[in-house]
Amino acid sequence: MSRRTRFLLLSTAAVVVVVVAIRFGTDLGTWFVRWWEIDACLDAGGGWDRETDACYGAQY
Repeated sequence: MSRRTRFLLLSTAAVVVVVVAIRFGTDLGTWFVRWWEIDACLDAGGGWDRETDACYGAQY
């Protein structure tokens, strides 16, 4: 395998790793924010409506 081919393969692999890490990080971040909102709502005595993604009846 030539140096150029090895460089291209490693560069491509690095780009794929970065893209997957960013994608996974944004999805995971969104999930944590949603979990945090649901948890705060339930801790405040409210209920979480799954259809509207809204908290109801909470006393903040």
